[in-house]
Amino acid sequence: MGFTEAIKTCYTKSFTCKGRVPRSEFWYFYLFEVCFTIIWLMSVSIVDANTPQTAANGGKDVSLIIVSTIYGIAYLTTIPASFCVTIRRLHDVNQSGWCCLLPFIPFGGFVLLYFLCQPSTWVNKYGKAPLESGFYGNSYSSDFRQAEKHTTQQVPPAIPTSVPPKIPITEYFVVINNQQVGPLHPQDIKRMLQDGQVNYQTLIWKQGMSDWGIIGNLQEL
Repeated sequence: MGFTEAIKTCYTKSFTCKGRVPRSEFWYFYLFEVCFTIIWLMSVSIVDANTPQTAANGGKDVSLIIVSTIYGIAYLTTIPASFCVTIRRLHDVNQSGWCCLLPFIPFGGFVLLYFLCQPSTWVNKYGKAPLESGFYGNSYSSDFRQAEKHTTQQVPPAIPTSVPPKIPITEYFVVINNQQVGPLHPQDIKRMLQDGQVNYQTLIWKQGMSDWGIIGNLQEL
């Protein structure tokens, strides 16, 4: 997930604590907050340095008050988004959102920071890993996933009646470097596992599955 996409997503889910987010989304939004604060302080300093103070308003220029107020109101909008994205990040590492209260106990802030820096878990009680967590490939996006879900499998032409019917063989499709590869037979998958072309976290699909899974979850492989 990119910087702008992370900001947009966090603001969209400003009051959503349910679900999970990967490290990239959380830390990009945290970086946005830091940059916002720096720009706020720099703007106030510039306005304060370039406007004369008057005794009529207690020594503070009106423009300085306006700039401080605008930035202050804008910053308030980041508070619910920051709070909720922190809870969703804790969910991503299988921790309760109540861990947000850890900074109120001695050394609890270091424990919270440790949780926030942990990688995503595959499946936990809060749901499946986010798309950008790395389990689906480094740049696997939701649009790409939706496109693959709607990909229809080509049906071979009907076998002539004079030819004995063949025993059906399950065919698989995998995702390698964000490209759908297949159809493949079970022996092909096992050979690719041995050669290192795929691993047990690689996405795989076969007819009858409602969604993509990982190779490690298929017992026949």
